[in-house]
Amino acid sequence: MDDHSATWKQLMKPTLLKAEQTIRDQISWLSDTLLHLEDKNHNLFSQVVVNLKEGKIFRSSVMANELVELRKITRIVIQTKLVLEQIELRICTVTEMGDWLAAVAPVVSTVKNLKKNFSGVVPQAKDNLLELSSIMGDILNQACNNGYSFNSKAVNQDADFIIAEAAAVAEKIIKERFPELPNDIIMTLNKEVEMT
Repeated sequence: MDDHSATWKQLMKPTLLKAEQTIRDQISWLSDTLLHLEDKNHNLFSQVVVNLKEGKIFRSSVMANELVELRKITRIVIQTKLVLEQIELRICTVTEMGDWLAAVAPVVSTVKNLKKNFSGVVPQAKDNLLELSSIMGDILNQACNNGYSFNSKAVNQDADFIIAEAAAVAEKIIKERFPELPNDIIMTLNKEVEMT
């Protein structure tokens, strides 16, 4: 590591530590939220099944639609958690300032995308993502002011890749963890709702 990198990184150490802690806090909060959503999903799914057995088609349909929305939220929570875990890994494993900037630059773009997607679904996370975005933006601005640069096109491609990869993994996790309503039940529910 050159002297300039070492000096700059030492000056930025409190900010870097704050960014790392903010990410860890957000991951922890998302883990807790995910547990709550999983419990809610299992309870709601059980209620759909019970109501179907009791012939309460309309009520089952309403609950099934709520279950679909709950799973959309769960998918977003999982995706966001995965993205933040990737970001944490990137930040914690680099030592050279140039490498650090290459790892962190996509984070700003990624967090902005997360903020857009996530804040409407789980508003409580908006402030934490806003703080993280601000911290990362400050770090990049300081780096640029100290003569470091990065390729913004490559940064956006990295950010898009991180989000796409997390979305694919989140989809896989949703399919593994949550049972789907059988198609014949969904079709029956839809027909019954149309008739009412």
